[in-house]
Amino acid sequence: MNTFTKYLITVLFMLLSTQAFAWTVSQNQFYYDGKASNDKITSKGWQVKNTFKIGGGIDVILAGDPDKNAPGNCPNKINCFTSNCWFSWIPHVNTSDQTGIFLPKYATPKCPDSYWMGFSYFGASSEGFGMRTWTGKKPYDNGGSFWKVNSGQPNKHISAMYGTIYMAPWRTTHMKPWSAPCNGNGCDDKVRVAIITNHEVKKTVMEDKRKMQLQQNMAVTFLQKECFRKYGNRKSCQVQVDLTTLQVGVHSSGEIVIEKHDAAQGGIPWIAGSFKSAGVSSIIPETRQSAWTSWGSATKKGSFGNTRFQAEISWNQFKNILNNVSGYNPVSLFGKGWTNKNNWILLSVSMGQEVYNSTEKRAYIGGNVKKVHIISIAY
Repeated sequence: MNTFTKYLITVLFMLLSTQAFAWTVSQNQFYYDGKASNDKITSKGWQVKNTFKIGGGIDVILAGDPDKNAPGNCPNKINCFTSNCWFSWIPHVNTSDQTGIFLPKYATPKCPDSYWMGFSYFGASSEGFGMRTWTGKKPYDNGGSFWKVNSGQPNKHISAMYGTIYMAPWRTTHMKPWSAPCNGNGCDDKVRVAIITNHEVKKTVMEDKRKMQLQQNMAVTFLQKECFRKYGNRKSCQVQVDLTTLQVGVHSSGEIVIEKHDAAQGGIPWIAGSFKSAGVSSIIPETRQSAWTSWGSATKKGSFGNTRFQAEISWNQFKNILNNVSGYNPVSLFGKGWTNKNNWILLSVSMGQEVYNSTEKRAYIGGNVKKVHIISIAY
């Protein structure tokens, strides 16, 4: 299924209340401990030509087609930056049973000019960030889930939910993924960025496995800052690495997929694939080049408890990614400075769930993320 993303100085972002959002950032690491209050889920921020979404909280985006029972003004994409989400009580919901963590308050998408709400939801607590992504009829009436399926292109039949932490490109403190000190020979293989996350999937339901797929993932986006400073949004200047923690159902090969121009994300290129067993590298099928090496649990095929996943991308592996997503013309997307590892910074970290459902039957997933650690290391 195609995918529609701190350190020595602690930065506590004070946004919509006096409580701090729980992540830190410095040159060589990003750390999110999963703890947050719901007033940090959506933040005051701004967008630059719909490509870079910058803010201090978790920006939640939900996408799919409105159910046929929804009012005509319901959009097929909800960005909680625009306040089209309600923090509210949803009937018949046990968040611990559905997501694995208790959410004292949570939000569901709503139509901008009505009280019609869907059945997917997200929220945060001291335990972590939880979400349920639902397609098909609600369990207690014939009303739909706000999204049935996405009927258009791109991402046909996919309903998705992503919570993203963005770091502004013009910040003075950036996480530089390949900044770890290294001496001697072979540093392009020794220096790497480690992506470590603790996820859980509590609930998976597919009423027709032949026509459905469930996926949980995390996406990390890297930006070539000199390219961005020179060209802004005239070039991509960024690449996204999408790693699945769960993938089950139709089209669940686990093989690496490359998208050179994702229209659903403003045209940015991405590479997506699974976590493997410890010590196993993920290989790009077309060129047989290595993209990353796993050191935690492999991608799951069903519900699972709190589990650590880890992938490491060496500088050489990252250059493989850049060459493959650009058709071996990385200058065209990332500028002349793409070969300088110090020009690359961490732009965003996303936690997401997707449901592929080409029917009107139910398919949904509920899960959470408790911790994310991204650190530059050298062996």
